[in-house]
Amino acid sequence: MNSRTQKSAKNMTVGMLSQLFTLLLSFVSRTIFIKYLTAEYLGISGLFSNVLTVLSFAELGIGDAMTYAMYKPVKEDNRKLVNQLMVVYKKAYTGIAIVVGTIGLLLSFFLNFIISEPPDIPESLQLIFWLYVINNMASYLLTYKKSILIAYQENYIISGVQQLSSVIQQIAQMIVLYFTRQYILYLIIQILCTILNNIIISIVVKKRYAWINEKESETLPHEVSKEIFTNVKALSISKIAGVVSNGSDNIIISKFIGLSSVGVASNYTMIINSLNGILWNGLSSLTSSFGNFNVDSTIEQRRKLFNELFLCSYWLYGFMTIGIITLANSFIELWVGPDYLVPKGVVLALILITYISGINFPAYTYQSTLGMFDKMKLPYVLFAVFNILLSILLGKSWGLFGVYIATSISRLCTSEVSSGYYVYRYGLKLSPLKYLTKYVISFVILILNVTVTNYIVSLVQTKGVIGFIIKTVICTVVCNLIYFVCFFRTVEFQNLLMRAKGLLSSRRK
Repeated sequence: MNSRTQKSAKNMTVGMLSQLFTLLLSFVSRTIFIKYLTAEYLGISGLFSNVLTVLSFAELGIGDAMTYAMYKPVKEDNRKLVNQLMVVYKKAYTGIAIVVGTIGLLLSFFLNFIISEPPDIPESLQLIFWLYVINNMASYLLTYKKSILIAYQENYIISGVQQLSSVIQQIAQMIVLYFTRQYILYLIIQILCTILNNIIISIVVKKRYAWINEKESETLPHEVSKEIFTNVKALSISKIAGVVSNGSDNIIISKFIGLSSVGVASNYTMIINSLNGILWNGLSSLTSSFGNFNVDSTIEQRRKLFNELFLCSYWLYGFMTIGIITLANSFIELWVGPDYLVPKGVVLALILITYISGINFPAYTYQSTLGMFDKMKLPYVLFAVFNILLSILLGKSWGLFGVYIATSISRLCTSEVSSGYYVYRYGLKLSPLKYLTKYVISFVILILNVTVTNYIVSLVQTKGVIGFIIKTVICTVVCNLIYFVCFFRTVEFQNLLMRAKGLLSSRRK
């Protein structure tokens, strides 16, 4: 078992366990939030988070481009070039923080435009927004140092530090809400913990890579800076389009449906985003390994690994999708009561957004680690335009369901299809029709699985916590059994099984 595989496994394990612990703590924190603050604060949180997601367009894909640029010099142990890249990265992210702060300040004077009915709260809405902007700015300070850990396949350190900061933040916020009910203090703690996270990362990097000299006077070689500029130029269009479309849903809901709807849906999005965080964080831990792997791998090796990653992503996200469709409303009713329930169609539309993105993780990973940034510019622009127009149109007719299903349709028909097409044609040198066939067959199996699993779970008549536990066990067993029957004979499943056995045996030695 090579070190690259072991590092990948370590990154994935730590990342997923960290996210799982954060998820459990988030439920406790959200429960206290709902108990001591009104639903309008949930709406504010969801809305402003989305607005700040849109503001993150200022990053322009610099992080992806810089991390990609580091793969080769790290593999070749070219410390001089790594140093030069870090200096550029530092300057870029300082500039981004300033741009985000400036735009956020200007935007704060137009909040009434995106909120149809101002919430009935004692705090200044503008002050709350400023605190969100400050937190967003703080997230860019020193964060560039994470790139060196990613390039050296030490994502588990980032996950560990983020976990520590998250625990401190959520415990402190729960204490503040319990004793003071002050939302402003709640947000100040968030800012302090964001800064704490970046400071710890900076200290760790300084100790582990003492040779990094951020005052390197020499400029980047012309060919490297030219490549970075080309990639950033390509990524900037994709980045702007992506964040505008991804961050628009709650803004549209707030404007055309109402801020309270954002708050009600936010409990579902918290669950989905937390579970997605566990899977995406775990799978993303492999990205640096793929970056190093794709530097010198053959086409056959790329194809083999892509197929394994596709099966892994599909199985995990399929299980998550079926679990949410089957169990989400039962859990919400137990957790915060029937007043916070949404129709099952809305749940389906919400989880489809994550499923469509998650199953495409292999294509996203390959296009990033192979530097295929330029090809995705147009698809992301089409996604942004199509998503906003369709969300407004369907949102007016079908409410929450319309907004969320519009995002799924837009994503599937533009960026996701294009990503698979380009990776198959240019990265794997295969016919894109093979990817389309794989995608469709996988979706058909998902539909059959969710139909069977949902029907069997619906037969359980036991109510309360015991009933929910029984439903969860049945859902887990039936769903994964169906997937096992469908895939256990495939080459990809057998390869993944061999990798798992190899990792287990290497740890026992």
